[in-house]
Amino acid sequence: MDTSIEPILFVHRLNGSISKFKEQESGLYIFKPNSNTSVNIHPHCTCVTTIEENKEMFTKRQVCIAKLAHNLYCKIG
Repeated sequence: MDTSIEPILFVHRLNGSISKFKEQESGLYIFKPNSNTSVNIHPHCTCVTTIEENKEMFTKRQVCIAKLAHNLYCKIG
């Protein structure tokens, strides 16, 4: 593996398939299945959605209100 050439990790599985994990700005390597990849091919794979990806579905105002609600919830238990 030479991540200085390309920031990608290749995971070779016993069945011959290869999963590609690409490095993100945070330094975390993630696997993004494409339309040709079925989750059934990787039965022991856990797909993760990041907070930033979740935030993209909402407006800035909605995210701000959600943060305020979360802070209030934490304060009142």
